[in-house]
Amino acid sequence: INCTAPGVTETPILDQLRSAYGQDFLDTIPKPLGRVSNPVEQAAVLAFLGSAAAGYITGQVIWVDGGNIAARQAADFEKGFPSWQP
Repeated sequence: INCTAPGVTETPILDQLRSAYGQDFLDTIPKPLGRVSNPVEQAAVLAFLGSAAAGYITGQVIWVDGGNIAARQAADFEKGFPSWQP
């Protein structure tokens, strides 16, 4: 069994959050690629995982978050090693 861990995706729920909290709130969400994803990008990874091309992939969580988790881990690394330069 495989799954995806999607990042912020442009959906009707995001529109509701924008209406309720404002764009300024959404702008605080880290976006290493400079944008949120779209549903087609999320679905493409699911289609791949369901295809024969992914036949030997098992037990994985595929992060489809535009680098958000990687950026957070790099920030944690920098805290532990202040002299490290990416």
